[in-house]
Amino acid sequence: MAKLLHKRIKVTDGVYSFDFSFHSPVTVIFGNSGIGKSLFYDIFSAYCSNINAKGVVFINSLTSADMVESALKTVKDSLFIIDNADIVMANKTRDFYDMDKSNQYIVFGRVTDRYTLDDKSEATIVEPQLGKFNLVYPSLKGCEL
Repeated sequence: MAKLLHKRIKVTDGVYSFDFSFHSPVTVIFGNSGIGKSLFYDIFSAYCSNINAKGVVFINSLTSADMVESALKTVKDSLFIIDNADIVMANKTRDFYDMDKSNQYIVFGRVTDRYTLDDKSEATIVEPQLGKFNLVYPSLKGCEL
């Protein structure tokens, strides 16, 4: 199974702030449209680009299938952020991280049944204050971090 490389990610663009804590090397962040999944993806991607961050791979529905396949097979010791996973990873389900022992995955989607590994890997985004977002792990009895 994958490994936990980052226990926490805090990022802001000056308007929106995200403070996410992770308990598992694979975190599936689920929920309907409009809860902040793609917003986090866009802000964190821009932040990583601005600081020329290494070790972070961003994949979404605009990423070619060949690039996705290549990255999943060759990249090591990196954090994969996968937006629109229901579309991007539709035919891969859990096999892309089941055998991976070197990467961490944050997977954004609407359904979780094809990705979930354990109770600590399933989260949703909440906005306790306007513009400030956190993760909640429903199986951890509403543990808001």
